[in-house]
Amino acid sequence: METVIEKKLSNTENQIHNLTMQVNSLVAVINDLLKKANPEEKLTVKEAAEILRVKENTVREMCKNDKIGYEKLGGQYRLKRSAIADYLNRHN
Repeated sequence: METVIEKKLSNTENQIHNLTMQVNSLVAVINDLLKKANPEEKLTVKEAAEILRVKENTVREMCKNDKIGYEKLGGQYRLKRSAIADYLNRHN
């Protein structure tokens, strides 16, 4: 037979689990909204390299050789997510 304390503990654990699930769901919605709010997100060389699965220097060379679209901001390359998608579509 469960004691009162065990029942309250079980109830609290269930509430925590439910709240955790709700928080995770809200985080996913927020991330989706942020992506939609900024479809032309500009990525760093490092971020682009991770997506393309190449080294950062390779991304810089791709920019220098106009193989992928980029902008230069403050002397640093910035690549639009859409430019990376275009590059991948052309090379797959």
